[in-house]
Amino acid sequence: MSESFYPPNPPSVPTDITRVETRFRIRAIAVVIGIFLFLSIYLAMVTAAGYFVYFTMVEMGVVKGRCGFLVKIGLIAFSIMLFVFLLKFLFKKQKIHDPFNIQIKEDQHPKLFNFIRQLCKDTKAPFPKKVFVNHECNAAVFYNTTILSLFWPVKKNLLIGLGLIDFMNLSEFKAIVAHEFGHFSQKSMK
Repeated sequence: MSESFYPPNPPSVPTDITRVETRFRIRAIAVVIGIFLFLSIYLAMVTAAGYFVYFTMVEMGVVKGRCGFLVKIGLIAFSIMLFVFLLKFLFKKQKIHDPFNIQIKEDQHPKLFNFIRQLCKDTKAPFPKKVFVNHECNAAVFYNTTILSLFWPVKKNLLIGLGLIDFMNLSEFKAIVAHEFGHFSQKSMK
């Protein structure tokens, strides 16, 4: 890669620059425990709603009279709706669709993709799943999520705002995209 296109890396970077302090680790562990506690409570609610469906259909038994029958049908319908409402969250996929985000391909912009590839190598970050551009003055990482993304890593997308490129030099652009790759490699998107 030509030196004029890809700015050189800083000559002396301290080895402990990415060292994480103990206070931060403790807070991060507390957040993870909170997430798993929430997930446990949520799964308990789904289980309870499932049992409520079973109870209204089987355990409640036969009811007498028209009013009792209507109440039982209402409870069955309510229990099924509650169960489905709680269960669908676990499988819902959140898609981020912005009509202003335009996906670009390597064959269309080889210099940019070579730049990104070299930056991934320097930062030891995985290459983005897709690269998008839009009109904003920003750079970001995003991905489509489900509840399963808490347990399995998902490929992340890189978004580059063309407004960002418009007012900065190549070294500044490199620093901002490297910052985004920090999100890729540090798994902070979890």
